[in-house]
Amino acid sequence: MGRTVLTATLTRPLARNQGWTALTQAGLADSTTAANTLLDDHRYCYPSPHADPARNATVLEPLYPDRLGEDFIGLTTPAAPGTLHPVPGAVTDDWAHQAAERLILGHTSRGTSSPWTRDALTVLIETARRWPHVATGQLYPLLRNHPELALHAGGTALAALADLDTLDIAVLEAIEPHLPAGRHTDLDVGVAAVVWRLARHRLATTHDPATRAGIYETLAVRQSYAGLRDEALTAGQNALQTWRDLTRTNPALQPDLARSLFNLGTFLSEMGRREEALTVTEEAVAIRRRLAQSSPAPHEPDLAASLSNFGVDLSAVGRQEEALIAELEAVDIRRRLVLDNPAAHEPALALSLSNLGKRLSAVGRQEEALTAELEAVNMYHQLALDSPAAHEPDLARSLSNLGGFLWKARRREEALTVTEEAVAIHRRLARSNPAAHEPNLARSLSNLSSFLPATERGGAALTVAEEAVAIHRRLAQGNPAAHEPDLATLLSNLGRRLLQVGRREEALTVTEEAVAIRRRLAQSNPAAHEPDLARSLLGLGSRLSAVEREEDVLTVTEEAVDIYRRLALGNPAAHEPDLALSLSSLSIDLERAGQREEALTAAEEAVDVWRRLALGNPAAHEPDLALSLSSLSIDLTDARRREEARTVTEEAVDIYRRLARDNPAAHEPNLALSLSLLASAQSETAEDQSRALRSTREAVEIYRRLVATEPARFLSRLCEVLGVQADLLLGLGRLREAKEIRNWLAANAPAPRSQR
Repeated sequence: MGRTVLTATLTRPLARNQGWTALTQAGLADSTTAANTLLDDHRYCYPSPHADPARNATVLEPLYPDRLGEDFIGLTTPAAPGTLHPVPGAVTDDWAHQAAERLILGHTSRGTSSPWTRDALTVLIETARRWPHVATGQLYPLLRNHPELALHAGGTALAALADLDTLDIAVLEAIEPHLPAGRHTDLDVGVAAVVWRLARHRLATTHDPATRAGIYETLAVRQSYAGLRDEALTAGQNALQTWRDLTRTNPALQPDLARSLFNLGTFLSEMGRREEALTVTEEAVAIRRRLAQSSPAPHEPDLAASLSNFGVDLSAVGRQEEALIAELEAVDIRRRLVLDNPAAHEPALALSLSNLGKRLSAVGRQEEALTAELEAVNMYHQLALDSPAAHEPDLARSLSNLGGFLWKARRREEALTVTEEAVAIHRRLARSNPAAHEPNLARSLSNLSSFLPATERGGAALTVAEEAVAIHRRLAQGNPAAHEPDLATLLSNLGRRLLQVGRREEALTVTEEAVAIRRRLAQSNPAAHEPDLARSLLGLGSRLSAVEREEDVLTVTEEAVDIYRRLALGNPAAHEPDLALSLSSLSIDLERAGQREEALTAAEEAVDVWRRLALGNPAAHEPDLALSLSSLSIDLTDARRREEARTVTEEAVDIYRRLARDNPAAHEPNLALSLSLLASAQSETAEDQSRALRSTREAVEIYRRLVATEPARFLSRLCEVLGVQADLLLGLGRLREAKEIRNWLAANAPAPRSQR
């Protein structure tokens, strides 16, 4: 029974058929019958302490707590010949000396790993921490002879192995050649620990500068993969300084210097030190461009990598047009390289395409951005099928970007679907390595929160937004420069969600915090942060209005308009849509303040901007033009310019009719609203009463369909149109029909609400 207990401690609970195999490999049973007898006896003596019904179907329940099982292994396992057991007089079993090796190697000798390999190695490593004879007699010989097994243990166990005080460095040197060449989500933490332990040993015994620089560089990259950003930056700086010193006397080492600059730029960017990142990445581009000109084949891949990062860094400091130029060059190079060697260069091309999507979006080229990101996602999906651990982080980031672009294109259900996929991947990755993956999880959650209110699952939006803020608030405490910009975005989003559920004061508080962060960031880097500051100011205006601080609303909205007006002068494609939106907000705020002429001027300017944008890109901007026209019609009506009001409303209706034919779910609500406004405008003249009645009937027909699925959202709108319809019928002498509508309204109408 003791041998079965030791086996169970190593394997952890198994299905019965796996239990048969384990006992056979351990040399405890030579038949299924014998194995079943041992399993049943063990189960009787060591039943599961858990209430989970699924555990009733398993066998080989280990000793609890874990430390008791580890001590049982340590006491039972004999010391190596010629050495003393740590516990004098311990009753050992010679069978235990090779028990772990027999269990683990039974399958690996046939080219597969046992289902209990990870658990057995983890238990053995933890046992070795307090029982040195298990380390020297069992664990270390096993891994020296079969170093590939260490990777089966997973990142956590690998890190625990590297942390053992008594560790023989030869064990890690045997494991090192088997480490994955790049990122591996399951192993990154453990690989970083192994490389750090090896680096510490080698730096203590190595004095050659180039060798030391290489050690630091490898360590920095591995620590970066593991999310150890501070440590990666320190190691990267050490490497760079050494390469700089060496290249002063040996220009042949310029490729090494460029590589070190490239890596350090990445580490600085991850730490939020964007200006410094730009400086070193620009230097890397210059060196690699010079090298590629004289010898393209070996150096063009590195040039493309540096150009792609250069684009990221330029964008981070607000130099969007230059960022786009750099990324386009990177994509061109990588497309050419993929033609010759797809397997080697497709991951890099996918990364550049995803970056290109963001660069195109930043300059207002939304359709092209969506196309580039779709291509990147398709490539990452295929790459992640072949190697999930290497490519799932990039897939999730690309999916999150794609969700944003689909949302801007009003493909909302698709946006929600891909964003949920991104969140699911990031959440899984963050569970195993929070430091590396929580920032991206928070960004995906923020996107998801933005998209949920437009769906039937809007109730979950606040919970998701609060989770995203909690993650980034924690991250920003440790590294403000890296995480405060994202925290401000998430706070603004949370403010919208809080306002939607009526928590107005809380909404105002978090939005004021977002504005304070962005104002501080914009003071130090206006080009990078002023667009976000303007966006937060518009949100603040909405929150101030919700708590009836109207005297402050105009101040913040006018500041947002001023910022967008200045930005649009420098880059119309990127900032004119935001300028138009801010002008529409300003128009509403001016009207509330009683400044009707100024409100009308702002609304007319917003329409002019949207009209110009819609000429260049109807699919992207016609919905905004139609909405702006509807808003303008209300201002014109208030100014008693009824003919103009009717004209712009008819234009809005024409646009919405066309849009609703292609996408009813997205555009029928606004079509019905614009028809309501048109009916009101038509009803002002006696000769248009019949036309007005037709407009109300069409609006009522749409609203009745919408009320059937979303009564809370559309019932009040339906009642407003029916009220107009009843008045029209009454004016036309159709008293019975008017009375029927009035009776229905008396029974069904909610409290009245304004169309604005």
